Amino acid sequence: ASAAPATASGRAAADSGSALPENVFGIASRTEVGYEMWDMFGPYTEVVDPEAFDGTLAAEPLVEFALNHSAGGGAPMAHTRNDTLTLSVTDEGLAYDARVDTTRTDVSDMVKALQRGDLAEASFKFRIVRGQWSPDYSEYRILEVDLNRGDVSAVNFGANPTATSSARALQQ
Repeated sequence: ASAAPATASGRAAADSGSALPENVFGIASRTEVGYEMWDMFGPYTEVVDPEAFDGTLAAEPLVEFALNHSAGGGAPMAHTRNDTLTLSVTDEGLAYDARVDTTRTDVSDMVKALQRGDLAEASFKFRIVRGQWSPDYSEYRILEVDLNRGDVSAVNFGANPTATSSARALQQ
C-alpha cells in the first residue's frame, strides 16, 4: 500500500527579514513503499529496504542538495561537507533537511515553487551496492546503497511519487 504524497508547505520567517523559508526538507526515498520501474524486460516494482542507508550514512558521505539532480549544471544548494545538509533515516525512509540561502535566485525560485505546490516530490542519486530480485523477477529490493558523491533533490517527478519535498522557516 502506498501512502499519499504530502503537500508542500512554506511559512515566511517572522523576524529574520527573509521573505522565504530557509529550510527545505523531506523524504528523498520512502522505504518499504513499492513503485513502478521499467527495464528492457518491462515493468517491475522496486522497493528500498529500511536498512539500505545504514552503511552509507555511517561512512559520512559527501552528498549535495539540488533541484532536479542539478540538471543543466546547477550549483549545489546545500551540502554535507559544510553541514548545511543533514541526512537521517526515519520510519518513513531517507530524510533530509537542507539549510538554503534564499538570497540566491535559483534557491529563491525553488522555494517559491515548493510554497505554491508546483514542486513537491523528492529523489536521490545513488549507487546500488546490493539488491535482490524476487523469484519471479516482478520485484527488485534495494538492500544497500552508496550515497557518496550523490544527491538528494527536490524534483518535478520522482521515481517514487510518495517521496516529498517541503519548505519551512528556519527555526531559531
